[in-house]
Amino acid sequence: MWDVKNKRMSFIIRKGELNDLAQVLELIQELSVIEYKIESEITIYDLIRDGFSNKEYFNLFVAELGEEIIGFSIYHTAYSRYGKSMIIEEVFVTKAYKNKGIGLSLFSKNLEYANDKKIKQLEWAYNEGFPSLKLLYERAGAKILETTSAFSINKEVIYGDVDDDLILKDDIFIREGVQNDAYNIMLLMAQSNLEKGVFTTLTINDIIADGFSEAPLYGTFVLEFNDKIIGYILFCDAYSIMDQKTLNIADSFVKEEYKGSDFESLLYKQLVHHAKINQYNKISFLVSDFDKNHIKLCNELGAKRQDGVRIVRIEYQALCNFINS
Repeated sequence: MWDVKNKRMSFIIRKGELNDLAQVLELIQELSVIEYKIESEITIYDLIRDGFSNKEYFNLFVAELGEEIIGFSIYHTAYSRYGKSMIIEEVFVTKAYKNKGIGLSLFSKNLEYANDKKIKQLEWAYNEGFPSLKLLYERAGAKILETTSAFSINKEVIYGDVDDDLILKDDIFIREGVQNDAYNIMLLMAQSNLEKGVFTTLTINDIIADGFSEAPLYGTFVLEFNDKIIGYILFCDAYSIMDQKTLNIADSFVKEEYKGSDFESLLYKQLVHHAKINQYNKISFLVSDFDKNHIKLCNELGAKRQDGVRIVRIEYQALCNFINS
């Protein structure tokens, strides 16, 4: 339990519990009206099922004053080419308690949690209309992904008039990844990192432990062409107060010589099919503003860019430095 005091009030930041959900739901509805101009369709039964059952799609911190829940943050684990990651989906404080340091305290609690769990990468969304936040994030050692946009494939597209079964040529095959694919995935990931100028320390043991254990952090589809794996897509569970159960694309890659063809499109369509049969309501992913082929693919898939939104990312060492400073 984390006690925070100022001259006028004392509140605590703690892990959310089942008994908090009725009050949290009221705050979610307040947030959805303010931010999205409509009420979320989420119910208390959804919150119980998705956050407090055998399969947890989200976790929760709450700000409590007396017996009143006055704010919350929703976060979930994720995955990236750096390894185990975390995404902060929402941080919200009810109107009566704005500008009292509560939101910052909730946010700081997420940072501390990520540091304690040795999260390799932490991400959250940033609205470009609030430049003061940008300065705050940068002072913490975070990076604003200025040339990377957030895209999403929404429920209408996932459950729309698309073919349930992909029609593939005889020499093309898409299937779920298995442990024996780990070495090929690592080689492709290394090639992708080289193209993007990214350095990571993931080993084949990490890829196996993270994706092919009893409690995997990610799922994968691999693309075979002429009996060789030439591409993959990694994805993980995510959560949204508006869309509830969603998927996040952690990474995707097709060998350079096959880009510009339909190969990458097939991987994404396979994931849309997976989302549909497993009742996910949205697929989210990031795209470089300079990647014309990927943006063209987004348009063909019916994906939408989140205008005015950039992603903020802080990596483990910067997070440690900030927490311990």
